[in-house]
Amino acid sequence: MKRYLGNLDKPEERVNRALEAYQSLTKLREVKPGEGLPYKYEPPHLPGWKDMMIGGAIPGLKPNQRNPYFTGGTAKHYRPVINFDKCIKCSLCWEYCPDSVFDVTPDGYFNPALAYCKGCGICAEVCPVPDTIIMVDEMEFEDGYGKFLDEYRAWKENREAYRKWFESLLPKAQVISVRKR
Repeated sequence: MKRYLGNLDKPEERVNRALEAYQSLTKLREVKPGEGLPYKYEPPHLPGWKDMMIGGAIPGLKPNQRNPYFTGGTAKHYRPVINFDKCIKCSLCWEYCPDSVFDVTPDGYFNPALAYCKGCGICAEVCPVPDTIIMVDEMEFEDGYGKFLDEYRAWKENREAYRKWFESLLPKAQVISVRKR
């Protein structure tokens, strides 16, 4: 490799960078069985050909009903975080969410059921009030995959602490645009 990199411009810098990259990879270790996070979801039952209805029809879900076998909680990279103090209860997040993630609370707010969220960011994009719904990288949260904070409950229990927590996440928010502008 040194011979190949020696023929390019800035050979010494390229060799040093290649060695640095290699050494960072050799620091990784093999994950052994039993380590890591447990996968708490039961594998879905896939119907066989005898279980299918005539014509291959599969009963659909009613509007705003969730499929309990189709969660995306462990597959997303971003999580919506809601500033309930700024929310105007317009319901656009609830209407546009492709996975019916939002539950309507008793006082008309929309609380995300994060186990069903895929992290697409449509809710944050359609929200008319800036910085009311922000998308934050999953790695910023300590609750881990599969154990999600109930944002609405946390806000109701201690609004000031929730507001400070939300403001601490604002600099880490990502803009995820799903529409061409």
